[in-house]
Amino acid sequence: MSTGHPYVKNEKFRKSCPISIYDVAAVETWLEDLARKGENPVCFTGSRVDLLLDEPWECRFRLQPLQRWKEALDPERVEAYRSMGWRLVGQLGPFWVWRCDDPNAPELDTDPVVQGEGYRYLKRRMIFRTVGGGLIWLAMTAYFILAVALSVASLENILRNASWLGFVAAPLVAAALLTILGMQLWLDARNT
Repeated sequence: MSTGHPYVKNEKFRKSCPISIYDVAAVETWLEDLARKGENPVCFTGSRVDLLLDEPWECRFRLQPLQRWKEALDPERVEAYRSMGWRLVGQLGPFWVWRCDDPNAPELDTDPVVQGEGYRYLKRRMIFRTVGGGLIWLAMTAYFILAVALSVASLENILRNASWLGFVAAPLVAAALLTILGMQLWLDARNT
């Protein structure tokens, strides 16, 4: 039976996650949609997914946050989840990825309070990253403003020496860098 793929069955290929990995529900839905198209997620590297072409099937994916940096999963937890019908697929960023092919299997997280406690480490990590990025952005902005103020003070010197590279290129590069860092900071704050 043809799956309609332009690829050969059992061929591996890689896709990047098209959405923020911090949007847990959307990532779970995206992984389920891949499985419905016959693209079986078999391995994760950062926010990239290695896929193996297979027959389309229905399954559920659930992401659970790591409890600490470089967390090793408890074998008892893996076995308990396996007995419920869930299989560990891998790690996608700061999340463990679980898959279940049985539509009647119970959910991994049934208590929202306990599930929220699982996100405590991830929340601290994201806040630290956002605050750290904000401080770096503020320091760079202050440096940029100081550099512009000093260059305006020595405008006569710049015009006399015809140093247009320092007068035009440096502020443009600094403004581009501040814009890029500002967008990353905004995305971090939104994800937090």
